[in-house]
Amino acid sequence: MREPERIKRVLNLLQQIWELQPDSRFMQMISNIQWNYSADNNDAGKEYSYSKWETPKGIIFNKDVANVDLFYLEDDKLEEYLKGYLDKLNEYHKQQDKTISDLRKELAVKTAPNHGLLDLHRRG
Repeated sequence: MREPERIKRVLNLLQQIWELQPDSRFMQMISNIQWNYSADNNDAGKEYSYSKWETPKGIIFNKDVANVDLFYLEDDKLEEYLKGYLDKLNEYHKQQDKTISDLRKELAVKTAPNHGLLDLHRRG
């Protein structure tokens, strides 16, 4: 039997991820996670289709990505991936949290002349 506690852990991770992206629909978030998992794991779960085009110069066959199917992904691997995904989202949000006023304060400190040093220099 699979570990029942995994359900709450995985759902908790999904909840935290979703709360960082409140404008996403649930299935949109799930789809994004699937595609990102696949991209980060050597195209795992990608299914391909082929299209055929007839042109005056001949027939062209094209390989298209049709879907990402993670049906066989084990829960422990998903849980580990979600932890990393959540860490990346948190880091992204930390970087985005600097407001314009924070940037202005940093800029003001960096560009303000150091009058104290100048005054000491003039006195000495």
